[in-house]
Amino acid sequence: MLPSTKNQVSTSQPFKLLVGHYAKSSDPSKGEVGNPDVIRHGFEAQAVQTSIGTGVLGKVGSERTQLIIKVNSTEYGNENVVQAPPFYDVDTILVYSGGLTDNPNTPALQAGFDFGVAQGNGQGNVSDVASSLAVVLTDKKMGISSIVDPNDNTQVIVSSNYITDTLTINIKSLSYNLFNGNPPFIIKDIDGTVLFDPVVNQRSSASIIKRSNALNPMVQLV
Repeated sequence: MLPSTKNQVSTSQPFKLLVGHYAKSSDPSKGEVGNPDVIRHGFEAQAVQTSIGTGVLGKVGSERTQLIIKVNSTEYGNENVVQAPPFYDVDTILVYSGGLTDNPNTPALQAGFDFGVAQGNGQGNVSDVASSLAVVLTDKKMGISSIVDPNDNTQVIVSSNYITDTLTINIKSLSYNLFNGNPPFIIKDIDGTVLFDPVVNQRSSASIIKRSNALNPMVQLV
């Protein structure tokens, strides 16, 4: 189940820190000459409250934590289109962020039911499946927003709404083996690097975790 309350991420305005420390250790045996010099370093930072209520110092960058779901084929089983064979498993996709954890009570999206409803079993257009997947993936409660890739309408760009949290995709893709062995869903990094391909990885399910890259270290002032 989803938590009944969840903190929103908040950030302060950028501010400057002046940190003073000694250049070296002191040597009292030398008297005043043994006293170390005091040096100072300045930093620019922001205070960030995370979705789990903790606080960190850093600088908020322009990047957002993102992954890509490529709709590679329509070879997923859809019993609404063709009667399912015995022992049939529905292909599922679960995406979450915002400090939520993998919970068996959190519902995954089912191919042929929640998206790609009138397609599957090798029928339909991958771009239409991608479009419907992008719509149902966008969920503020799950900390997720998604759009169809403007440069490739077969891909869905999934983003975390929280700058400090990881983005996780749990995927189960079994039914393509019943067709031509062309997997319907492939997971990529935002730069196009393939992170999960059932054929290449020789497994039908995976949990892909993308660590947050939107929060940078404090910036030292020159």
